[in-house]
Amino acid sequence: MEAGFDSPWRCMDFQGLIRPVSKKDISDIKDIYAQFYTNPEDLTHFLDRVEEVINHSSDAIKWDFHYFVAEDEGEVVGVIGYRIPPQKLIDFTKTPKPLELYSLFVRNPKLGVGRKLIEKILEEAKKSNYTEMVLYSSDKWKVSWPFYDRMGFERAGILTHTSGSSGQVWRKDITNS
Repeated sequence: MEAGFDSPWRCMDFQGLIRPVSKKDISDIKDIYAQFYTNPEDLTHFLDRVEEVINHSSDAIKWDFHYFVAEDEGEVVGVIGYRIPPQKLIDFTKTPKPLELYSLFVRNPKLGVGRKLIEKILEEAKKSNYTEMVLYSSDKWKVSWPFYDRMGFERAGILTHTSGSSGQVWRKDITNS
């Protein structure tokens, strides 16, 4: 198990800054992603998505892609991305304007960073009149699943890819929260 995930749940209240991603964050984000992605192709793929947002690429604009970082004493300690979901996730939604929690990684779990990042994107989603947050987490990340349950997401089903891999889909209606 990943460090910090094998003990009973306890969460501190993160007091750092949550802000939009900037070019100066790339090195710290790469370090965080490298904790979880050992395949260089995966690492490059996810860093490319962040850079597309920073550079306002046409894909980032098309998918309404955004990233925020959690910063503590000048160091990036977490990163979250969200976008308009692909059709395979829209099939699990119940409201007319969903948004996908695309990526969430924190340097050290159980410090309240992930919770604060999710709270921030839910706030941003509401400002843009999104109605629901949906997310997919592959079986590879199963250790993080209880976190999404605690954050008030409901399990919407299992998504199986043509490759045979699968994972859990969650959804959360944000119109009344």
